[in-house]
Amino acid sequence: MMTCPGPADSLGAVRGVLGSVDCQVEGYAKAAYLALSGPQSFFPAALTSLLVIYVALIGFRMMFGIGQTRVIDAPMLALKIGLVLSLVFNWSVFETLVFDLAADAPYEVAKVVSEPLRKGGSTLAADPLVGLQALYDEIGSDAEDLGHKAGPNPVLLQGGEALASQKLWTAQSTLFISTAGILAMAMVAVGILTAIGPLFIASALLAETAGLFWGWLRALVGVALLPLLCWTTTLILLVTAEPWAQDLAAGRASGHIRLATVDTLSLIIFVFAAAQAALTAAGLAIAGGLGLPRRGGDRGRAKGSDGVSSESIGAHPSEVLSRADRLALTLGGAGASRRRGGSSASFVRLDAASGAVLANQAPTIANGSGSRAGDAYWRNAHLRTGSTASAGRTRKRP
Repeated sequence: MMTCPGPADSLGAVRGVLGSVDCQVEGYAKAAYLALSGPQSFFPAALTSLLVIYVALIGFRMMFGIGQTRVIDAPMLALKIGLVLSLVFNWSVFETLVFDLAADAPYEVAKVVSEPLRKGGSTLAADPLVGLQALYDEIGSDAEDLGHKAGPNPVLLQGGEALASQKLWTAQSTLFISTAGILAMAMVAVGILTAIGPLFIASALLAETAGLFWGWLRALVGVALLPLLCWTTTLILLVTAEPWAQDLAAGRASGHIRLATVDTLSLIIFVFAAAQAALTAAGLAIAGGLGLPRRGGDRGRAKGSDGVSSESIGAHPSEVLSRADRLALTLGGAGASRRRGGSSASFVRLDAASGAVLANQAPTIANGSGSRAGDAYWRNAHLRTGSTASAGRTRKRP
């Protein structure tokens, strides 16, 4: 059984919280995954039923030519099913491709990005976790020292050591929440999202439920970006705050802490806390843009009353018509190529998408420069090759 850090380890507030949360989350994610995908769970039987329905729908569509599914798509569909099964029922694969990628990769990227800061001569930034703990402890010690000098009944409105002590206590709490707090929150979120990940990975099989998978993936990417942004900002904070923290330590050792240094260090921490909040929102916004482009056009294109994008229809009509409709339009074009003129009233509306395509072709056909696809659907289309007058005389015969 995994042994996590406890009170007896005396690691300090920052290292104690991060070490304990990281250990507990990793153990929970693995245990929850194994419990969900194990034989005693409902999930394996439900996924088996889902796969049966999925394969049956694919076969039905291929057999009757419904939708865009083709026989040549079978290898990719088989690969998709295999990938889903390997991620859902194999913890080793899931841990490598999902959990480790979301939990460990951001820290590795942050380590590479912050390499210039860690090698710039800063003592706190050389080891960010130890440096953050040292800064947290230094602020607490200075606040306690100023509190003792303020006396038993301090009045904050009078300023002096009492107000400076209060500022440092507030800055210490803000420092913890904006650094270790955000990191711990991201760890917990990654653990929970990966624990229930098999449910959303299985939903990627069907197009109707694929939105759940993409929503889960966006949330996972969003919380995985938080450690990357938070660690980078924390390193810049450590480099910026180090000279002021050293001045406070020297003043506490000599018995005289400069209040101006207290104000400056407190404001630095407040500014970086606001930056952490802004970057957290930015990371979630970046993750919200994750997704695959929709077929037949972008989300922002205007759609008509039929829900079909006119721009995509005009440019790629084959992407909105089914194979049966495209075949009918091709045969109709071949049968009507011998005739010119007419109006768009003879069009046959196959469905919303094909009707929009034929409507776009109407001006060309009316001017005699194109073929009328609707003519191929007339049973006696070959009798209409004569002139209009002869057709009128034929209708007048008794």
